[in-house]
Amino acid sequence: MNVAELIDRLNNAPVDGEHFRICSRLEGCYIARAPSGRAAVLVPCADGGSPVGRATGAILISFRSNVSFDVDGTTWSSSAVVLECLDESVLYSFAALAIDLTRQFSELPSPLRVEQVLRALAVWERLLRSHSVLSEERQLGLWGELEIIRAAPSLDGAVRAWNPDPNGVIDFIHAGCGLEVKTGTTRLRHSMSQRQAEATDGDLRVLLASLWVVPDVAGVTLASLASAIAESTAEVVLFEQKLLAAGFSRRDADTYSRRLSMGGPPMLFEGRGLPRIRAVDGRISSIRYVVDLDPDDALTSDQTSSAMAQLCGLTWT
Repeated sequence: MNVAELIDRLNNAPVDGEHFRICSRLEGCYIARAPSGRAAVLVPCADGGSPVGRATGAILISFRSNVSFDVDGTTWSSSAVVLECLDESVLYSFAALAIDLTRQFSELPSPLRVEQVLRALAVWERLLRSHSVLSEERQLGLWGELEIIRAAPSLDGAVRAWNPDPNGVIDFIHAGCGLEVKTGTTRLRHSMSQRQAEATDGDLRVLLASLWVVPDVAGVTLASLASAIAESTAEVVLFEQKLLAAGFSRRDADTYSRRLSMGGPPMLFEGRGLPRIRAVDGRISSIRYVVDLDPDDALTSDQTSSAMAQLCGLTWT
């Protein structure tokens, strides 16, 4: 079952004010509407373990010693870890979390223990806990990274290669090739850091992608671009985790309303050939500067296609 199917079942599940209404059975857990009307994941567990009761982001995690299950005419009761989605705007993330849990639970013996469930949740808790609205600069940068994914020769390969660390220097890495994406509103003009320039000196072949974007009332918002990729990729769980790691939360989707379009096709440049500051006083720890790239230095169309295929794990012929 994919995320879209799971959300559809949740949206069509009735609410029972006294019981969880289960709408889907997955490996090791059940998807339901809680008596409160919230979307829920029920994970039957062995009795015992430390009491659980905390909220992370928009997810409430609790342990209940007696939960009634009614599935396909069979009823029983069990202790369970219960996850509830407190905000329907993050339902997509919640459904991706549920699918990820089933993958992890499929490798564990039954019955599950509470500590095993909490361990499986650890990555999601960390990602959901780190929530703040993206700056205008970071929104622009993330829009460019997502546009690279959307236009890649393999959507799934681009998602796997994506390295959305806000403190990182290379946005995509795979098979000995790295791609740093620079997105700006002035053609071929970008802000660089000395740290990014130095990253081109290693064994990794580093390319820079120059994206020129323009405001456009008929353009695409950051939120709609993220949703379009999520609905098309088979790597939806990984993509959702990486979106959160990039600082994007679906709770803020309405905030990211600026519409942009590409002013021209992306242009790729060899990292080692980029303008840079060659000599720096050793007492200076951080430098940022603006570069104007020469279009004559850009990779050819065939070279660009070959590099993007390599990043996506494809063979270019």
